[in-house]
Amino acid sequence: MPISSLFTSIYEEVHEVDFSECAASGALSLDGLCKIAQKVATKHSILGGISFHDLQKIKQAWVLNKMRLEIDHLPKWQDIIHIKTWIESLDGIRSIRNFEIILNNRRIIGISTLWVIINTDRRRPESMLLPHSHFEKFNGITAIQQSFKNIPTQVEYKLLKNGIVEYSDLDMVQHVNNAKYIEWIINAVHSNSLDFPTVREIDMIFQKEMLWETKYEIYINQDNDNYNFKISSSEGIHFLCRVN
Repeated sequence: MPISSLFTSIYEEVHEVDFSECAASGALSLDGLCKIAQKVATKHSILGGISFHDLQKIKQAWVLNKMRLEIDHLPKWQDIIHIKTWIESLDGIRSIRNFEIILNNRRIIGISTLWVIINTDRRRPESMLLPHSHFEKFNGITAIQQSFKNIPTQVEYKLLKNGIVEYSDLDMVQHVNNAKYIEWIINAVHSNSLDFPTVREIDMIFQKEMLWETKYEIYINQDNDNYNFKISSSEGIHFLCRVN
């Protein structure tokens, strides 16, 4: 699609928190938050001519590699939030995109995401082929106070739950959508009669895509105030998450 006349390098949107986006507590759910960020990024990419459909013409797609959320508090049903997003960097195969969520003129959530371009036939990373110089890159301007965190793998994890990728878990890239992983973890935590304390920070690493009918296991490791999770299959580790 051509670049829209409405395109700007910083995209802003007002959003009313919907009933379907909330957890049982009435606050915006963590997977709902991830979906909102994904929707806003999608709208910005459409306006800028680098959307899913634009990339599919050259057999490319964006996939999420890392995500960090810093949460002061979560908005509730019917709250009116102001969302702002911008590209911090886009170089070669990688791009960093940031988000700020503001409620009543106060920033309540900062999010930073690292995306990778893949060739959808070969399922391998490759350099961005579409022009993107019209996007101003706001180098060094981030929405988070701390950088992406590493998540330990060489520690003892306890099995929480087994599962299998359902068809409804897939998105248009034909793999599990990024918001599904945190949804699976929340369900596994509650099915084991566990609960998160107030969540302030979440780090996620999407290591390997998951496809339809993949059988997987969800594991947990607790380290003081940190809860570490991993989702793995016979193919290895697909997803790592740290909740503080």
